[in-house]
Amino acid sequence: MVISEKSLERSLLPILCFGAAANALLPGAIEAATNSGLIGALTAGLGHSFVVWICLGLAVRLSLHPTRLSMSYGAWLLTLLLSALLLIPSAIVAWLTCIAFCALWYTQAERHRHADLAIFILAATASREPICQSFLHLFAAQILHVDAWVSGALLKLLAIPATVAGNTITQESGHSLLVLTGCSAFTNLSYALLLWMSFTLFRHGAITHQDMLRAAVMLVLIFATNSLRLAMMTLDPFWYETLHSEHSEEILECLSIGIALLSVKRSNPYESHSDCPDTVSNVDSRAS
Repeated sequence: MVISEKSLERSLLPILCFGAAANALLPGAIEAATNSGLIGALTAGLGHSFVVWICLGLAVRLSLHPTRLSMSYGAWLLTLLLSALLLIPSAIVAWLTCIAFCALWYTQAERHRHADLAIFILAATASREPICQSFLHLFAAQILHVDAWVSGALLKLLAIPATVAGNTITQESGHSLLVLTGCSAFTNLSYALLLWMSFTLFRHGAITHQDMLRAAVMLVLIFATNSLRLAMMTLDPFWYETLHSEHSEEILECLSIGIALLSVKRSNPYESHSDCPDTVSNVDSRAS
């Protein structure tokens, strides 16, 4: 089957966007398959959170709707330069390249509801990793201290004396817990927010003030759940071993995903928000 020049031009940027995302996910997937075997890696998300795969799936589903795309000579040149960046073996560079391809796709395509939503969800998915790594690099001490302080406060509410120093919680018996980035609620919160936003946009095409209130409640619930887990890990070595296991982390991730999905408003897919005065984010629905 011969692919026409117009068809190639219309499909090139979406393919490169998803190709850059795949390039970012590939190293982790290969490492997971090497360490755990293919079946074990698949059941664990191929080295990545299931949220990433779900959001990419939503973006792929939306991008299947045909849209008009006409690339200028400058866009072609920029596409070649960005494609060369995919040769760099770095997940962060691949995510940043994906964001750049999304921006190029948005500027070169005619406005279409489904395409715009696909671009936004894909760009948000690609942005999560660089943003989270930057925040944890710059503000790790402050973030971990908040996790430790809230967990210590929960222990005091349970009448269990505990002291908090930085990111360390010490119980009266002498058992202490050092809160590191892997135990922080920050990562789960970022995944939950990404999943909630992607499903909200996929179903409704907009985010309203009421949606934002649901998101706020969702974040509080997930943060409280993780803080309770950290507090219980401080009690004694038994609880630490039980709640610090790989299965416990998987359960916590599934619980966060469930809370995020339950926080998405239920109604007809792609309902119009054009008449809603409280819409704070709405993608242009003008069809090409």
